[in-house]
This record gives sequence, C-alpha cells and structure tokens, in this order.
Amino acid sequence: MPINQISSLRMGNKFKKTSIGEIPVEWEVSRLGDIVGMYSGGTPSRNCPQYFGGGIPWVKSGELNPGYVFKTEETITEEGLNSSSAKWVPANSVLLALYGATAGQIALLKIKATINQAVLAIIPKEEAAWTPFLYYSLRSQIEKLISITQGSGQPNLNQEVVSSLELAIPPINEQMKIAEILSSVDDAIEKADVVIAKTHDLKKALMQRFFTRGIDHTKFKKTPIGEIPVEWETNQLGTLLNVLYRYPTYFNIKYTSSGVPEIRGEFLKSNGKIESDLIRYRFISPETAGKFSKTKLETGDLVLSVRGTLGKVGIVPESLKGATITANLIRMSPNQNLVSSEWLLAFLMSEGFKDALEQASSSTTIKTVTAPELKNIAIGLPPLAEQKKISEILSSVDDAIEKSESERDHLEQTKKSLMADLLTGRVRTV
Repeated sequence: MPINQISSLRMGNKFKKTSIGEIPVEWEVSRLGDIVGMYSGGTPSRNCPQYFGGGIPWVKSGELNPGYVFKTEETITEEGLNSSSAKWVPANSVLLALYGATAGQIALLKIKATINQAVLAIIPKEEAAWTPFLYYSLRSQIEKLISITQGSGQPNLNQEVVSSLELAIPPINEQMKIAEILSSVDDAIEKADVVIAKTHDLKKALMQRFFTRGIDHTKFKKTPIGEIPVEWETNQLGTLLNVLYRYPTYFNIKYTSSGVPEIRGEFLKSNGKIESDLIRYRFISPETAGKFSKTKLETGDLVLSVRGTLGKVGIVPESLKGATITANLIRMSPNQNLVSSEWLLAFLMSEGFKDALEQASSSTTIKTVTAPELKNIAIGLPPLAEQKKISEILSSVDDAIEKSESERDHLEQTKKSLMADLLTGRVRTV
C-alpha cells in the first residue's frame, strides 16, 4: 500500500483487554520467545589475521543503524567462522544490538551474513509473525525493552529479557499490509536522505570552487594562500572587521529570569543560523550586560566558537539584536564597505577556513583560538558584487536543503504516528 493511499485506512472499533492493553479482537498477544527463534554470534580471535578479510559478511552491533544491513564493514574467512562462535543468519532476519552504546538498535538483514556476540538474530517461526512486521513492532517497543535493563551504566539486553517481551500480533495478512505501509514511508525517507546528501555535496563543491576560483574568472594569480582570481585581493580577517571581541573574563555571571539573552555554542546551527526559541536561553541583567558593551550583538554580526569545539558559526538575526555571548564565543562585526555578512558567514563555514582555524589553535588541553590569531588568518576577497552573487547562490542551495529536511521531518512524524496507530490496531488496514 503506497504512502499516498494511507488515507484509506479505517478505524477499528472492536477491542479486547489484554496484558498489554486493549487490542483488536482478531489479534493475539504473544511472548516474543514463543513465536521466534533467536541466537547471538561471536568474534574470531583478533590475534589471527588469517581469520579476517575473507568472503563471509560479518555484522557488528554498530552497523544496525539506520535500520537495514546490505553490506558489512568487515568480513571473515571460513577458518575464522569455524574457530569462533560467529553464526550464519539468513537474509530477511531481524537483528538487535544487545549492549553498549548501540544497545536497542534494530535492523533488517538484507543479505545472508554472520553476526558477533553483541548482535541477536531474531527469526520468526513459520508464519507466526512476518519478518518485516516484526521489525517494526520491535522498533516500537524498544524503549520499553531497554527500560527493563536500565541501570547506572549502559543498557545491557540479553536473550532472556528479549524473549519475555509481549507483542500484539495481527493475522498474517494484516501484518503484511502494516509492514507495506510503513516500508513505503521508510522508502520515502530514504529518498529524502539521498536528496539531502546530494544537495550537501553540491554545496560543498560550490563552496570549494567559489572561495578559490570565484565566478566566471579566467585569469588567476599566485598568492601565499594559493591561486585566486586576479580581481581579488588578499586580506587578513582582522582588516575586514569593525569589531573582533571576546570576553577577557566571564566568571561569577548571575543569571536572571529575563533580560539580555545569552548565546551559547550549542545554539549555533550547522546551517549558520542561531537558535531562535528564547525559551531555551539564559538571561543576564541589562546592568551586567552593560559591563561588557563590546559583546552586545548587532544584526548581521557573526558569532564564532573559539574554545573547545572550534568553528561553529552563526549570523545574528534582527530578533537577537542586543544579545550577548559566552566566553567560548567571539563577536565579529563585519565592515560592510569591505565584506558582506552573508559572504563572510559562508566563508567561515568553508573547509578552507576550518583548516586555517585548526592550524591557528593552541595546543593546550582545550583547543582555543585567540583574537590576534583570528585577525591574522588570510582571506582571498572578491569584490562586493561578486560576494553578493556567491551568497545568493549558496543561500538558494541552503533553502533547498532546508526544504528537503523539513519534508523529511514531516515523513518521520508521519511514520511515528502510523506506527502508534497501526501497531496497536487503533487504525486498521483490513
């Protein structure tokens, strides 16, 4: 059933009470261990190189995200298989990560492969449960499963715990229709991911070209930062800014319930925007902010992380005019007669600038870039008119990425809602 036909689903109206809540009268509650077989695998000795690099696919728990396994990072040899507890798993089985940071991740195995000891293979018995349905049903219950074993450390699932999980099981024909619907949404999400990835690749390629070759240039000159168009100038970053300032100290700051919002590094998004939801912000009083007037932000200023995580950057919108920053960030106020905020933002997000930032950073325990080090970073600068063209092109690509990501988010919400309805029988496919 394609995703565009999900509106034809009907509401179920006959339910019965069970140990896991109300379910349709035609459904049954089954203990997972009663309707599937399950086993984990093993790892050949790492001390024996001849056990690895063969023709046998070998799945580790970290490979179960984003939900399908078509190939494996490592392979083992027949000798490695025979010397260990690694076991074959048939294609179209469900795999579950048992422990560690990836505990609870679930995938459908699309190839015949072997597994290690951190992966549990789950294989339905006869027609008790259809594998794709079981995959979605387990995904909907994984938080419940992990909560059973949640302690002070990382989750540690085991076969006994997994076997005890109770699931609502519809008749096979309904299982197939439910899985078909959810698979169609997954397919749409996968296609959206491909579009997003390709658009990101396009932006990366455009940035690489625009910040070294510009637009429609045919003549170039050699400079200390490499070849650039002859019409460009080489400038140090500091010469393009009216303000480049970071707190000299930031201790004993008192926060208030309202006042001047404080921008933190976590608010700088990967697309160059800054978190706009003030509910997430901390505030300082206008009196405290007044003691650090050089950190008072203006529209079009840029904020750059220069301590700890380097290179996160955002442009200040009108809504955050007057805000302040933490000591891990630095304020950049561009001289608009020389450089546009939008072009400089894009440049600061480029791989070339990130490399320069790493080279300028101190070798202390916490990486830090000082204002003098930033000022000395060299830039190939186009004329303002070309800066505007570059910014407009990159902005249009950003808009396409944002639109695709929004569509993907909508699909994820659609899938979440459908799983909640279809896997409980609140909405029926038959």
